[in-house]
Amino acid sequence: MLYHTFSPELSVDRSQYAKSFAARDDRQSDIPEVVVKKLSGSAVKVEAGSVELRKGEEVNFSAWQDLVDVVGYAIQHPGITIDPARKGLELLKPDVRLRRLELLRNLYCWWQAQGNSLPSFESMYTLVVPVKYDTLSKYTEFVGDRLNDIIVSMLRAAQQSFPQEFQLLLGTARVDFGRLANALEQLWKSPLAVEQKEQRVMSILKKNGFTVTSLDWQVDWGVQEIARWLVQFTVIEKDVVAKIKEQLIVEQS
Repeated sequence: MLYHTFSPELSVDRSQYAKSFAARDDRQSDIPEVVVKKLSGSAVKVEAGSVELRKGEEVNFSAWQDLVDVVGYAIQHPGITIDPARKGLELLKPDVRLRRLELLRNLYCWWQAQGNSLPSFESMYTLVVPVKYDTLSKYTEFVGDRLNDIIVSMLRAAQQSFPQEFQLLLGTARVDFGRLANALEQLWKSPLAVEQKEQRVMSILKKNGFTVTSLDWQVDWGVQEIARWLVQFTVIEKDVVAKIKEQLIVEQS
């Protein structure tokens, strides 16, 4: 179905699909019985995928060209040092779209410093169509998956290094982690029964915007351990990552 819908230039070739299906176990037992009964004997038609340009229009490769330029820049300027925590804060600011090329360059340089890289194009890093399948697939994977990982890593670094500023930029409740950790420590070290302490801690956390179903705190935890837990427990929603990514990878009209 994937091959039928997407051409090899955007996906993988037919032989790779054949090998993948041949290697997979036939796990019919995983399909709910109600679905089997409802669909058994039914005819399925899969329409061929296609892209149609309007008259006089051309495919816009500008977003790809930006990434090609970024890779070329990183090759010409090796050893650039990027602070992921500071950069994570910048990704939450309202000027991401205006600074997207600079930020995309920073994100890629940081990723490259971790031992990763994308292949460069010839002709002084200018995208020339058609391009090699292997090269295009690696760029597609970077935009589809790796860029998400980079954004999350930088947001996590910012969250841990600058919790107050991170919360403010994220637009969530302004929690004073230090003050909250102090209050929770006093309660956690009180002579109350463990069950009572957990219930009260969870009640306080809920009032401060934390959705908690259970606690895994150690008996000897103090302010620092509780504060670190509070920071790490704050969830970075997928829509935040998607919004940042959308502003970094856009087509120019």
